[in-house]
Amino acid sequence: MAETVSLATTARTLRTHLAALTSAPSTAALVDTVSLLHAEKAALEARLAPLRAGAVKPVNEQEREMVDKEVRKWKKIEGGRRKITREVWNTIKDFCEGKDEVERLKEDWGIEW
Repeated sequence: MAETVSLATTARTLRTHLAALTSAPSTAALVDTVSLLHAEKAALEARLAPLRAGAVKPVNEQEREMVDKEVRKWKKIEGGRRKITREVWNTIKDFCEGKDEVERLKEDWGIEW
């Protein structure tokens, strides 16, 4: 009886160990993964090489001001559109009978917030 219990315990331990070994990735899979990572690293290093060498042309003050002006312009446009959207939805909410109806309208119209 004691020997049966001991063998059952050993069998359970061996099954657990086998399950751990079979769930681990195979050596071939690990080699493939490592080679893909080396290729990705090489591609990233190639993209970074010009930046590290200082081959990037600095942006002059005139270009920076022009870009900043465009950013301010589009932020103002975006703010106006956001305000209009908020006003339209507030008007829609006033005529809806509950939050469920507003959510249904958003879903029907394909609006994701």
